[in-house]
Amino acid sequence: MFIGGTTKFTSILYGRLLLRPASKIKHKIKNMPHVIVKMYPGSSEEQKEKIAQEITNVIIKHTGKPEEAISIAIAEVTEDLWIQEVYDKEISPNKESLYKKPGY
Repeated sequence: MFIGGTTKFTSILYGRLLLRPASKIKHKIKNMPHVIVKMYPGSSEEQKEKIAQEITNVIIKHTGKPEEAISIAIAEVTEDLWIQEVYDKEISPNKESLYKKPGY
């Protein structure tokens, strides 16, 4: 999907590009889970794909959401920036809302 100005290119139907104003687009699937995994660099693309697929499978199993509703991102953060960029900004201030807390 390309977003530009107030128009989104939303679909191709019978070889034609349909344009709709952004304000008129409605999502057919609500409550789409989006998961961001932050980890040290070093995992192969194959490992990242397997991680994303396993997370997708768990979400499907426990929420009943269809696979097309789920998106997974993997962001690599170097070890020297982990505390500053991830722990101090995302983990520490949100400890009460974490369902899995780190052991460090």
